[in-house]
Amino acid sequence: MSYLDKLYQKGEQKINALKNKLSNPIDEFEHELKMLRAELQTGLKASARIKALLIQSEGDIEYNTQKAETLGQKASDTINAQDLNPKAAEKAALHMLVLKKNALAKAEVIKNSIPQLKEESEKLEEVVSHLKENIRKYENDLDDFKLKAKISTLSKEAKETEIYSSEKSETIDRLEKLKEQIERSQMDENLLDDSYTEIASDELADKSIFEELENLKKK
Repeated sequence: MSYLDKLYQKGEQKINALKNKLSNPIDEFEHELKMLRAELQTGLKASARIKALLIQSEGDIEYNTQKAETLGQKASDTINAQDLNPKAAEKAALHMLVLKKNALAKAEVIKNSIPQLKEESEKLEEVVSHLKENIRKYENDLDDFKLKAKISTLSKEAKETEIYSSEKSETIDRLEKLKEQIERSQMDENLLDDSYTEIASDELADKSIFEELENLKKK
């Protein structure tokens, strides 16, 4: 087998292993739930960016509006200044008014974009809320599926070991038979001990009779 064939075979094995893993509905469900969580993270980041842009835009509107007011006041002060050359003062004031107009135009452009940004933000909030709700629901479903699968496995194992039919259990039958054997063995030992005791008692009785006879002879 060539190196390329081995590499192809190894890759095919990995793909088949992944397919087998995903062929389990619970594993596949968990995989899709993971993808949904990733979508939520993307939605949260996008929502955060839109909110930040809204805050920045509102700040830019305020900044450019204040800038325009300042430039307008400076233009007025310059054109009315007594110590400046009239033509120079007019030129400087005109330049400030142009800058004022640009600042106001910029503020207006940003202001016009605010409604669209707010609409996008609301849409993203709705999407994020919907994703969170679905994730909570599917997480509960996943926990329920795993619990049912565990119960099913335990039930199958219990049936295989005949826990639910203990009266027919071969293990219990063997234990009962051994119990009977032990009880019979102990009973036989007790009977044997009783027999030894009787024999010993008989021997002692016979010995005492002979001793009594010998004593009578001595008299």
